[in-house]
Amino acid sequence: MELGEYSKRFRAENKLSQTQLAEKLDYNSSYISLIENGWTERVTFEKFCQMVALFNLSPEECMDCCRSYLDNKVSA
Repeated sequence: MELGEYSKRFRAENKLSQTQLAEKLDYNSSYISLIENGWTERVTFEKFCQMVALFNLSPEECMDCCRSYLDNKVSA
């Protein structure tokens, strides 16, 4: 699963809008929209770690995000 899919799941489980999630991460809502639509190239390591912690991802889920990111980079 990609980071954007975890973001959507987290928002649904916590009944948050993209704007509310963006405020928690100190992003703007359009950036959250880009992440949720697969545009993760600009996510810094610091923000990635913030999102992993906020979403309470397991180590396996975190690795899943990394694999997905790397797979997309290699196939591009």
